[in-house]
Amino acid sequence: MGEFGHIGVIGPGFCMDTWGVGPLEIEVCDKRYSFEDSDRFGPSIILKDGSIAVRQPGEKSPFWTAHFAWVKQGRKTADDGVTCVWTPLRPTTYYLVGREMFIVDKGDECGELQEVPKPEMSVSETEKENENV
Repeated sequence: MGEFGHIGVIGPGFCMDTWGVGPLEIEVCDKRYSFEDSDRFGPSIILKDGSIAVRQPGEKSPFWTAHFAWVKQGRKTADDGVTCVWTPLRPTTYYLVGREMFIVDKGDECGELQEVPKPEMSVSETEKENENV
């Protein structure tokens, strides 16, 4: 099985390699991104005329979270073959006790971290904690 987006052609007297599948579109935070994608070079945002945009999304752009989730979920597209179908990654929820982080629910790899309130302890749990001190 080849790399995603790789096309190789060998003919009489020449060899040609190209990478990139697209155009594809992914929507995140009510914004639509058009891009080409490959395993070798990653995604490249493209303009309406099909040329690669000089300015690519910054590292904190929601595009990267959406693209990562789309790749991890198998690079599915809608029936049009252009619209990326993905679901947001589940966040890992945690609460803090001092500087220690206690995981409540382990989310997906590279999902966001989401702090939740520290659970209230029952009287019996408080007594057990005090006995251990």
